Amino acid sequence: QNAQMTGEETTALLSSKVIVKNVIIPSAGALLITFELAPGSDSTDPSLIAWSVVCSLGVDYGNMATASLVGGTAAVDPLLPGATYDITLAAADLAECNPAVNLDHVLAIQAGAGGFTYEVLNYGASVAAGEMVI
Repeated sequence: QNAQMTGEETTALLSSKVIVKNVIIPSAGALLITFELAPGSDSTDPSLIAWSVVCSLGVDYGNMATASLVGGTAAVDPLLPGATYDITLAAADLAECNPAVNLDHVLAIQAGAGGFTYEVLNYGASVAAGEMVI
């Protein structure tokens, strides 16, 4: 019974995990996150996927409600495994933790009651448009 319970808890944690493919700076002070749901994930309401960027000045946070298919412009609901999505966090979304030269910030994503994803955003000597952070 304990093994079954542990298996069910593990399944719930992984049922909607997000995998970050990359993060770039599309324009000054903004981030473009490209991601997908982990294989085997359930379809997920994007407003239930929370993101936060943590830095020494504080925390910025929001949800993935405006995520679209890569190359698209319309928000998608629900998000489906096997598809790749992106979301732009504008400078206004990153009031505390906007990209800054030679700093590292932490990107954390939680998919509902599912798994957590943590990535370090490594800003090098430039935070110009087109720079890759992950």
